[in-house]
Amino acid sequence: MMTRGRKCLALLAMAALLSESDPTAAQVAASDGLPQALANLRSAEAAVTARTQAGDGFALDESKGSPGLLEAQWAAARRWTIAWLDAHPGDGLAGLVDVAKHDGALDVSVVRLDGDALLISAQAEALGTVFIVRHGVSGRFITSVSLDEPNSWGGAGSRALGAWRSDRAAGNCRSRRPAIGWAACGPITPAFVARLSNEADGARRFVVVGRYVKEAGATDGYQLSIWRWNGHAAEPLLVKTLNQMDDDLVVADIHAQKLTVNEKGEFRRMFACGGCSGRQMELVFDLPARGARLATTRSLVPDLDIVDDVYDRMFRSQPIGLIATPAVASALAETVKTITTDSRREKLPPSLGMLMGWKSIKRGRTSTLCLSADALDTPQLFTIETRGPRRRVVAVRSVHDRSCEGPGASS
Repeated sequence: MMTRGRKCLALLAMAALLSESDPTAAQVAASDGLPQALANLRSAEAAVTARTQAGDGFALDESKGSPGLLEAQWAAARRWTIAWLDAHPGDGLAGLVDVAKHDGALDVSVVRLDGDALLISAQAEALGTVFIVRHGVSGRFITSVSLDEPNSWGGAGSRALGAWRSDRAAGNCRSRRPAIGWAACGPITPAFVARLSNEADGARRFVVVGRYVKEAGATDGYQLSIWRWNGHAAEPLLVKTLNQMDDDLVVADIHAQKLTVNEKGEFRRMFACGGCSGRQMELVFDLPARGARLATTRSLVPDLDIVDDVYDRMFRSQPIGLIATPAVASALAETVKTITTDSRREKLPPSLGMLMGWKSIKRGRTSTLCLSADALDTPQLFTIETRGPRRRVVAVRSVHDRSCEGPGASS
């Protein structure tokens, strides 16, 4: 017969087990098993697919109950993942990836955070989520964190993390918010997840790059977040939204003490087409003993930057003597006057328009930049000299129409 004290201890142990577990996941693991978890996942995916047809698969429709169906899909994905892991304790994680794709129509990637925890990204058709599962006190896996459920990590951090929520995945999310809040609207799907270096106390850091889902266009919006995992809970350390070409890298390099990221930035007086790399920028995030921070930002196209700066200052009637010679100012004066006059007529800021093509060649401390832009009658060839930290445009001349094409050309 169990004494009162033993009964109390048993009840406390059971309460501890239930408090750290996803109750639904525990029920599936205990009763439904892997076949039923898979059937539930497929059913949930079919329900979501029916509610994305109006958005051609790229967003939930606006009908009542759609967010709940997406929420149910991600819950089913987590339950199936847990059921598979519990049923295959000795199998490699590659097996989970293969079976998820083959049986569950789910694109999955897995990163081991420690001996007990796995960071998992999951995508069904165009939509996705990221979650962490770990071993509970029973030895079975449980869900600890899921980005589509802010309550699982306290909802702290940037508002942009709200883009992972199921109720932000409808096509009308942005129409209900001012532009400044659009980053908090989805749908969003994982594009990259990885471990970063541990903090000094052993807490694990990781990075999640989410891509904002859209129907068309070659330039995508991304959300980069760096997190801390202490073995039981996750906390966002830093969130950054950025743009990048869909064929260009976002995460360029990972080192012990830093993370290097590339993004497509903006010029002052010209713009790149949606399918063009444009102003590529390098962002370096420091990973000190604790936390994470944006350390440096630099342009990877400095020749374009200085010419853009020259035009910007001349359009604003500002002196350019520190960045260009008087001869350059004189050579560009007529072009600046024509563009300024045209822009006033059209009631628009003066601009070179779309960047059509460019090519930069460096020889020692001198480089030449061939620039073709929509508002220029002919391409221009700039000579740029570097003296220590200072760079200066020392010459410019017009060249023939195809000068900025050929090997080494960009747009």
